[in-house]
Amino acid sequence: MEKDLLSANYKPVFLKIMCVLGFIYTGLTIIWNFLVWLAFTLIYRNTEGLYKTLFSTTNSNNLNMHYNNFKDEIFMFFQSLNKYIDVVSLINTAVGVIALWGIISMWKLKKYGFYIFSASLFVLLVVPLFFYRINFITIINLIFNSIMSIIFIVLFMFNLKHLKN
Repeated sequence: MEKDLLSANYKPVFLKIMCVLGFIYTGLTIIWNFLVWLAFTLIYRNTEGLYKTLFSTTNSNNLNMHYNNFKDEIFMFFQSLNKYIDVVSLINTAVGVIALWGIISMWKLKKYGFYIFSASLFVLLVVPLFFYRINFITIINLIFNSIMSIIFIVLFMFNLKHLKN
């Protein structure tokens, strides 16, 4: 009887490690997106003209073409951020909480936690694409988040056999 009770709640070490890493990743996602929302809502909106001043006061004689193109990309990125950063960061915070729920469910050996977590990572990838202009910065962000999502999903798939319905 005692052996059955222990084996029913047995968590492999790899699953424990993945849950802890997933907890850290989703926790940082939640904290980061909340701080971004807070910063852009309280600070950035009040200093809206600052970025226009920073990017418009350049001496084009001293700048080469590549720097001007990069400067234009940054300026366009900040313009798109200015419109939607509060919405995107709040959506990402909510989706991060849902992903955290998935991690906690996997810690409790529930298989649906894997699907919740995987769907949340997908939503975290897709949401910025609906709101931001596609440019170098959003592509780098998408590549990094895609790699992290694929790593987490594949590593959790190895533990799927230990999770119950």
